[in-house]
Amino acid sequence: MPPSRVRVLTLQLRNRTRLERQLPSIDRQNKAIRHDFECSIFNEMKTIYQQTIESVANGARFQISFEKRNLKVDGKYVIQGGKYEGALGCDPISNPLPEIERLFDRYRHSVPSERSDSKSRKYFRPLQETELSDEDMLYGIHREEAQVELELFILCQLIHDTLKWDDFAPGKWFWQSQNHPSLIILKKWVA
Repeated sequence: MPPSRVRVLTLQLRNRTRLERQLPSIDRQNKAIRHDFECSIFNEMKTIYQQTIESVANGARFQISFEKRNLKVDGKYVIQGGKYEGALGCDPISNPLPEIERLFDRYRHSVPSERSDSKSRKYFRPLQETELSDEDMLYGIHREEAQVELELFILCQLIHDTLKWDDFAPGKWFWQSQNHPSLIILKKWVA
């Protein structure tokens, strides 16, 4: 092949890769969702609750603080000090404890992954992989998704002020579920 032809092919290849960089691709959008949470994912149709669960399902990292009333997704505050922009997407419930127990049971029987096992801070203890049944392993939800659903639901109820300590555990420093003895909520998380 003559040198001029090689140069032309090289230029065409360079131009094509430049063009590919400019065009959006499915992979690029997924990366943008994971690494640019605020700009790419929040649109007016979805609520904070829905969007956070979807983002975690797509690989985003999250951190919830009950005491500070914070939610961070991929290192960026979505809820800070109980304040947020947009629709929260989790309605206040007059008695949230049954729903917390249901979500805890789902989290407890969720399927672990390397990512969920490496998470350093967990408010609640799920079953270990060796303790899960075959049905749990086949049909269970991923642990990160179940964890964010449970913790974000509790955070939303704390923000709505429907989870009041004196309503369900007056005079105690922790509350323990009758249905799930491993479900314990500390007073310092709620008060």
